[in-house]
Amino acid sequence: MNTEANKPVKQKALSALAFQPGIEMIDDGYAFCDRHSLQLLYCNSTFREWFDVNNLHINIAQIFTTLKTDILFKRLTKRGFYTLSIEQKQQKKNLPGLLETTFTPVTEGKQHLLAIHVRNMTKLLEKDALIQSHARIIEQSNRQLSRLSSQLEVENKRLNAEVEVTRKLQQFLLPTTEELLVIEDMEIACFMEPANEVGGDYYDVLQHENGVLIVIGDVTGHGL
Repeated sequence: MNTEANKPVKQKALSALAFQPGIEMIDDGYAFCDRHSLQLLYCNSTFREWFDVNNLHINIAQIFTTLKTDILFKRLTKRGFYTLSIEQKQQKKNLPGLLETTFTPVTEGKQHLLAIHVRNMTKLLEKDALIQSHARIIEQSNRQLSRLSSQLEVENKRLNAEVEVTRKLQQFLLPTTEELLVIEDMEIACFMEPANEVGGDYYDVLQHENGVLIVIGDVTGHGL
């Protein structure tokens, strides 16, 4: 382990660590650098392990290779902080898959520093991948449901057409008013309204040379 990175606080710049007790024991990476030169002044053990830091006298741009210093200073001036996400397409040794790095200005006495807080966001990346996987499953299910709904709609139209034909056939079998008026010496009135589109009942009035035959049929199921 680099002894220089673990020296007691001797530089004024490192006195900024006084308000963060136990900084060596946490899982996040912490570091401080000079705000103007961006030279690394301190980093905890997590930061050293993740970025393989053996020498403090380096520019943080050598550590964060995707960092654009002009954007960094512009965002610090405008917002007071700058956040950089680092995603490892090819997993490197000891380096998590997704890191969120926040740069915040810190003034300690006459020293103008940048506090660097690096958080491991790999679990968030895994959750995002899981959410995307579930979203794809839901999308596939919705497409399948849409196809089934279309098939059901077509089938319903076919069945409705068949029911309509059956209803007309049933009405055709029943005696008409004109047929009932032909029967002499009798006044006959009849009416049927099916409980559903098609009923299971039947009646007819038939006249022949020996008299009048009245037929009534009731299919069980709905009761009286």
